[in-house]
Amino acid sequence: MTRLSPLGLALFLAAPLAAQNPPQRHVVHGVVFDSLAQAPLAGAVVQIASRDATGPLHSATTDSSGHFRIADLPAGQFLIGFYHDALTAIGLDVPLRAFDLAADTSVTIDLGVPSGAVVHALRCGGDSTKSRDGLLAGFVRNAEDHTALTGATVTVEWRAIALDPGNFRVVPQRAVARAGPDGSYRLCALPLDAPLTLRVSAPGHRAMVGEIVVPVAGVARQDVRLADSAVVRGPASLRGRVRHENGKPVISARAVMAALARDVPVQDGAFFLSELPVGTWAVEARAIGLEPRSVLFEATERGTTETTITMSDRAQPLDAVTVIGEPGHDSKILEDVLRRQRSSFGTVFLPGDPWLRGALHTADVLRAARGFRYVSPTEVYGRQSGGRPCAAVNVYLNGEFFPGGFEELDAAVPVRDVLAVEAYPDVAFAPLQWRTNRGASGATASGATPMGDGTAAPRQACAVVVVWTSR
Repeated sequence: MTRLSPLGLALFLAAPLAAQNPPQRHVVHGVVFDSLAQAPLAGAVVQIASRDATGPLHSATTDSSGHFRIADLPAGQFLIGFYHDALTAIGLDVPLRAFDLAADTSVTIDLGVPSGAVVHALRCGGDSTKSRDGLLAGFVRNAEDHTALTGATVTVEWRAIALDPGNFRVVPQRAVARAGPDGSYRLCALPLDAPLTLRVSAPGHRAMVGEIVVPVAGVARQDVRLADSAVVRGPASLRGRVRHENGKPVISARAVMAALARDVPVQDGAFFLSELPVGTWAVEARAIGLEPRSVLFEATERGTTETTITMSDRAQPLDAVTVIGEPGHDSKILEDVLRRQRSSFGTVFLPGDPWLRGALHTADVLRAARGFRYVSPTEVYGRQSGGRPCAAVNVYLNGEFFPGGFEELDAAVPVRDVLAVEAYPDVAFAPLQWRTNRGASGATASGATPMGDGTAAPRQACAVVVVWTSR
């Protein structure tokens, strides 16, 4: 009988133990988030590589919720990054992060596209924390085969208020870019949080014209696929809903695709467009008494696209969103007025508006203010409530309550000195600083209760008119 030495016996006993304890494997999982779109990033290719460039490359693609999972990783030091068109469009390199796999068998690592402020500073320059301009980026591709349309023209148009000495003019503004070899484009110095007209064209393709908004975060991404100019029908379809700002459906309207000369009715808040060519298109909802609204959508071969159009009950606002010229007292006031215009339910009269330019009395502009009923320069009513017109209208002059109301407004401020007027027919939807319900100067009654300090204490208000004067 063969006997094992002490060393041989140790090796013999250790062999089964080693077989039962193979090297530990690890799992890395997480979410890739698009900070520009404020949503998870689907379709991103996440890759993990050894930090010393040895060993295989591990990869996974994020699902619709931005999640990824890479398993069967050995212990060691690694780099992780991801690829996606969202990065290429804004001209950023792949973001890499270093990490170690040691004791933990499951590690969570979240990745993301940088914030709009950071991207804007990198691509457009300037102070990322103070910049008030926007960046629009994306790709222009052929709708059928997704190839880059090099040289395609991308134009963004809007209107601006030009401040000249003693004069205010509304002037057209535009920014133009050409798609590069990979189809990407980038446009800087765009207005923020305002409707812009986007026009994309390329030889032999149908031009795409639609509305786009660059959010206050500073960066927007819009890819465009252009269809062949000879194509008028295709396999795609669009199912849409049209609603008011309060969420209720628009009962009767029209859905229009001007690029394809298509027009269908909107019934009970819904419409359907069929046999559409694949590509990026704009559809506009039009209804009597409502401001037209359009949205961009992607028509694909895979089935029916769904979209929702929200129509505004407000009067159509002036497109001017940028103040150009030397910054000063007037420009700051106009920028504030424009900012409130985009978030409040009222009518705004800006320099160059024909109603303001032709007014004999300041209150004359309220003839064109939505929700108001104009009787005379001293008699104006707000929105009717409970079957009765609103006679208690608060008047503010340069942001401060004006107790004299419309009766004394012209004597205090000649209409030639009026810079802008904000009119809110319902105090509940006026900007917060004037939604005090402390009262009204009175559209038909000027009686105000004296306060302890001798100033007038206005009675209950139901509407607000704010008048701004030029320095």
